Amino acid sequence: METMRFLEEWTGESWVGIQFHFQPIFGPKMTHPPTRLCEAIYRALDETFTCSVEMIQCPGACRSLGVQASDVEELATSMFEKSGTPKEAARRIISQVPRLHFTPTAITLGKVPSPDVLVSFISPQGAMKLVRLWQEVHGAAMETTLSTFMGVCGHVAVKAFNTRQPALSFGCPASRKTLKMGDEKMVFGMPYSLAATLPSSMSTSAVPNLISSSS
Repeated sequence: METMRFLEEWTGESWVGIQFHFQPIFGPKMTHPPTRLCEAIYRALDETFTCSVEMIQCPGACRSLGVQASDVEELATSMFEKSGTPKEAARRIISQVPRLHFTPTAITLGKVPSPDVLVSFISPQGAMKLVRLWQEVHGAAMETTLSTFMGVCGHVAVKAFNTRQPALSFGCPASRKTLKMGDEKMVFGMPYSLAATLPSSMSTSAVPNLISSSS
């Protein structure tokens, strides 16, 4: 929770913790209707809850979570119908989308004590501050890839979990429309273990210097 508070104070944005459960868990589950993973993350800005993977209905998110194994043709057809992306190109894009190596039984989202990944619907200003902090701490540029397909589920939440590296996305057309993100937001994800190194890497004297340099 300390790391999440640090990121929120540093970027001026709210962050959501995501914890993937790979063993059966007991306790209250999400009672909302079936949802997209991006919608669940967005809802978790205001509440903390656990949902079973069966509650995630978006085909792209299901593939990213490892729920569906052979849905490439269906997704390629959907991409072609919605965006005009040629099916062969769509198949190659889909094959590159990060997927969990094991299918989780449930996902907890919100103010999670020990999350696997932290995600924010962040402004370019907030993202710039975080990237600048990263560069100050690591002495190197932050490298990532961008995709507008499965932009929140696969290319942020799952990618950050798999690679243990930051992930940045503009979302996909469906997530931007459904979540009403507006033109001023993008999606930033970081594995919790990596995010936790940022405040611990900084000396007290460095904080005001970074804050002033980010303005």
